[in-house]
Amino acid sequence: MKINAPILAMTAIVSGHSVFAQDLELPSQMTVTAYGTSSAGYAQILAIGNTLREDFGTSIRIIPGKNDVSRMIPLRDGIADYCGCSIAAYFAQEGASVFAARDWGPQRVYNIFNNAGGDNGLTMLWADDAGIDTWADLKGKRVGTVVAAPAVEYNTTGFLAFAGLTWDDVERVEFTGYKQMISGLISGRVDAVFGNTIGSYPEQIAASPHGLKYPTFPHDDEAAWDRFREIAPYFNKRIVSQGVKLENNVTGKVPFEGAGFPYPIYVTYGDKTADEVYAFTKAVFESYEKYKTAAPASVGYQVDRQALKWVMPYHAGSIRYFKEAGAWGAEEDSHNEMLLKRQDLLASAWEEFLAKDVDEDGFADAWMTFRAQKLTEADMPVVF
Repeated sequence: MKINAPILAMTAIVSGHSVFAQDLELPSQMTVTAYGTSSAGYAQILAIGNTLREDFGTSIRIIPGKNDVSRMIPLRDGIADYCGCSIAAYFAQEGASVFAARDWGPQRVYNIFNNAGGDNGLTMLWADDAGIDTWADLKGKRVGTVVAAPAVEYNTTGFLAFAGLTWDDVERVEFTGYKQMISGLISGRVDAVFGNTIGSYPEQIAASPHGLKYPTFPHDDEAAWDRFREIAPYFNKRIVSQGVKLENNVTGKVPFEGAGFPYPIYVTYGDKTADEVYAFTKAVFESYEKYKTAAPASVGYQVDRQALKWVMPYHAGSIRYFKEAGAWGAEEDSHNEMLLKRQDLLASAWEEFLAKDVDEDGFADAWMTFRAQKLTEADMPVVF
């Protein structure tokens, strides 16, 4: 698939000259897809790009995408080298949600490194005047989601599960993009959306006539966390101390108990060489001091913050660096092998499923049923 001129016109270029340093043979240019230009992830990739240009002569071209599919397509089609994705990269691995389609299916994507967790929170953003003071108060409220954005859809589904609710208990409001959904909260079209405690969006919401309120995720509420992680196993408990108007949480105390997962999640396919991935990973981690204050919530770009036993397997190149840094051992190897076997099983199931005569109208449902059957037979979590 080719990217047309309008999309190229949106592309941000971090330019430089071809000079190698520290014996790391990075390419002269790399292309990374990202969230939109107002996102924290975009700002972080831009800051990393500036550092790589100055230290290694490597240009990073950033392609912003409106939704999860538009960020994954350039990676799949070889236009981009890496995706600075959200959790949709995991959905792509699983062949779930919008990736449960004939032109997608389970993808053999590899994690390389992440902004694996700062002091911000991934949360729901509530309108302060919507009458939501507890999770239970979400019932009957207008909750936003984004078409073709499984990260937003499943994260919000997980939050509803934390509250003991489902989409049947709220009024679902769909938007074409994340920015449009945030605008919907600002204008009063919805009462609650998925979001981050940092960045320009919570600032805009807090300054709007409707105001901003945050829930908390009590860490001792194991029943709520079990419901949450059954839907969204990639979330972890997090103490939130960084963000916009944090005092506007339901407890009024800062810091507070929240939730989060890595973002951005940097992924690529297996055809990317181990040498390049190793060099990219090492350059990002060992240049941390240079860009850590240039973009919000960059604290997660440190080796000791990485979730090395997570939900996606790591690329051989990044594993080489993590071993060199003393962060990767036998437990991480074993966990990674388990995840690679899961990818093998999903790939085999997909090939077997495509050989069937499946009506296009029921394709996604039939695949998800078949997928669940194969994972259950292998005693692996189904998740979706």
